[in-house]
Amino acid sequence: MKKARLKHHAHVLAHMACGWRIVEDRHALAGLGSGRFEIDALTGECLLNGQPYKKLTLAQELTAWLRCDAQENGIPFDHFRRAQVTLDFTAKVTSDNSAVTFYRSATSLIETPTDTYTARFEKNDEPPYLL
Repeated sequence: MKKARLKHHAHVLAHMACGWRIVEDRHALAGLGSGRFEIDALTGECLLNGQPYKKLTLAQELTAWLRCDAQENGIPFDHFRRAQVTLDFTAKVTSDNSAVTFYRSATSLIETPTDTYTARFEKNDEPPYLL
């Protein structure tokens, strides 16, 4: 199996969770304030603070990217035992409610029958996203 590519998957999933793709979820996350998402990147399902959460566009983005990249690189999707992203976030809305900044910390895990790969990434947004 392509070990370098699997390690790349872990790296990219953590970076994506902290990247610009959060823009689609900014209104919902601003309303939540803070929390922890546990995202299954194989299915797109996620938990927020241990409870099912179905509204996270980011979860679907992670799944779509992983599925596409695996296919393009000849990695059967059923080769993955687990693809997990844990995303801790804090949202700070400006006093006039016009924008939000996020602090995000993501840890990803890719597990195959023979190997496990992890990555971690943190980001503090500046400038803020408009609401």
